Amino acid sequence: MFILLVATSLLFSSFQQPTPPALSCAPELKETFVTLEQLPEASQLIAKILEEGPLHIRSNHHLSEEFAGYWSPSERTIFITPSSDHPLSTLLFEMHNALRTSDFRELDQLAYLNQVSRKEYIKRQEYLEYQNALETSALLDKGMQEELFPQGSGWYPAETFDKHFRIQRSSGHSAWIGKAYDQLS
Repeated sequence: MFILLVATSLLFSSFQQPTPPALSCAPELKETFVTLEQLPEASQLIAKILEEGPLHIRSNHHLSEEFAGYWSPSERTIFITPSSDHPLSTLLFEMHNALRTSDFRELDQLAYLNQVSRKEYIKRQEYLEYQNALETSALLDKGMQEELFPQGSGWYPAETFDKHFRIQRSSGHSAWIGKAYDQLS
């Protein structure tokens, strides 16, 4: 009996895949990530994201070519454009988006159930991202003040949501969100 159990255990263990790391970062973004981790609040943000599941950071993705970065909740991956002028702010912003995955999914569910209009869906999603921009800006400022981040790392979102929303509409970002709504509803 003992031999059968050992043989069965060995057989099943040979089929098991190694557990993927909870956190992985593309080599070309590693320096940016390490810089970000120096700020305790950023480390706490990363820990909260990891409580929800793994986090992968990659570069060169089709959507990140149109935007500086993109959070893919289904892949739990942040994609950053390799040519991004501001990878630190982009990575930090997308981490805030990652942390709000449940809020974005709740909004997607409302769209799927036709409980929110296209216009309201876009506005609410842009508002979530505006809040993330404000939080990103505050952490970047703190990182520069503590001399953990390079000077010039700041990010300056619009002073009001209305102004932010106008900018997002004119840049095409809101149209992209509208396409997501169309696929959900």
